[in-house]
Amino acid sequence: MNKIVKIAIISGILVFIGAFFVLQNTQGMISVVTAKKPIAQGTKVTSDMLEMKKVSPGAVIPNAVKNETGILGKSLKIDRTTGDQIPKTAITNESISLSGDQVFMNIPLSKEDGSLINAGDQINIITINGSNAQGNAVNDVKVAEIHSLASSSSGNSDTIATVIVSKKDSIMLAPFIKSNSFKIVKE
Repeated sequence: MNKIVKIAIISGILVFIGAFFVLQNTQGMISVVTAKKPIAQGTKVTSDMLEMKKVSPGAVIPNAVKNETGILGKSLKIDRTTGDQIPKTAITNESISLSGDQVFMNIPLSKEDGSLINAGDQINIITINGSNAQGNAVNDVKVAEIHSLASSSSGNSDTIATVIVSKKDSIMLAPFIKSNSFKIVKE
């Protein structure tokens, strides 16, 4: 009987110590939204780019986003690297509206163009005819958003610009974009 009481007391003490350490490590932690991978300025944020992390109150940045729903589908004003917390001040609140004859059009960007062009920029799209001669140009095209998409074939990420153009310009540009026969000039 004496041996059973000792084992019960020791077990109780160990359970108490274990519970104390678990509560000590989780008590006072705050969940914040962090970048799961690098997010470029102007990129539309998707759930696969974010993760929730628990951090101590002293490590939380001012105005940190604490819920993913407040950021999904929006873009960022500044770049974020893996593990960075995302402040509310970094989220764009622009709502993009189209006039009657405007449409959104996605354009693949070269690696170089992708690093230079941001949401809100004005660009010119110049088509190239078969002999590498300059064709038509669509000027003053507004870049609405920049998206980074993972390519299933190469494993690399592709950068896509969503631009606002007229319906007429989108019809003219479509075959050139499909055949990658165009150049972009940033204003």
